[in-house]
Amino acid sequence: MLGVIERPNSFSFLASQKRWACNALDDDKTLVEGLWTLGSHKKYMKLYKARVDWILDKIKGIVPEDVQRIQGPSLQAGHDGSLVRARGLDKDEERKKVVKRRQELIMQQMRAQ
Repeated sequence: MLGVIERPNSFSFLASQKRWACNALDDDKTLVEGLWTLGSHKKYMKLYKARVDWILDKIKGIVPEDVQRIQGPSLQAGHDGSLVRARGLDKDEERKKVVKRRQELIMQQMRAQ
């Protein structure tokens, strides 16, 4: 995150171009691909999704083609045939948004009285 803030151009370029070996099973990955994997991992999504999205948004502002290349294949067909993003809102976030909307409606009703 420090590299994105202090030297966004050079950091974004290096994060999208430089490859590093993850393990023996996978091919070499860039930092952007590693961040995408971390953000879409079910175990870590709740903890790191907001940070990863923020970092990827900052990088996307400088090298959009590399981030879009990685984000493009994330669309997968759901069980009912609809397209679902792999990094879509999880159930907890959806529930929180519904509760927030319900609270806003209640507050509007109280103001109207």
